[in-house]
Amino acid sequence: MLTIFRGESLHKMDQKGRVSIPADFRKIIINENSTIENDVDNSTVVVVFGDSRQEYLECYPVPLSIEIHEKIKEKYNRGSAERDFLENFYETKSIFVQLDPNGRMLIPYSIRQKAALGSNVCFAGKGETFQIWNPERYASKQDKLEAMFRGEDEVLNPLVLLD
Repeated sequence: MLTIFRGESLHKMDQKGRVSIPADFRKIIINENSTIENDVDNSTVVVVFGDSRQEYLECYPVPLSIEIHEKIKEKYNRGSAERDFLENFYETKSIFVQLDPNGRMLIPYSIRQKAALGSNVCFAGKGETFQIWNPERYASKQDKLEAMFRGEDEVLNPLVLLD
């Protein structure tokens, strides 16, 4: 079974904010969510819209969201600035979204506005998560990433970064 969100694809979003999730992504969400016992439907995804620095939506299967929550609780004391920041970013600035029977998610208007999402959106697999981008912002981000490893220190084979 696929367990890694991979690839990128462009999808249409309707005026109500409904967009079809790539089929492979849906399978991973359902598979990952089936590994835990809770009251959340297997077709639920956690959408983190974050603070003003985040230009995209980061989407998690529920178990990963729970794992992040537990790590925050383990690492930082209640009331600490770090814990407050992380809880605000990953819990306050996030929502549960249940996929409909057609594999679509409904992104609320205020969250679409924050991420500057229009009639086209770009899905980008990021391993344990996937992101939803405004296509122009996504292209700009990709250009910046590629530019980081060009010039004098050009990396011809990205795998060397793992050595």
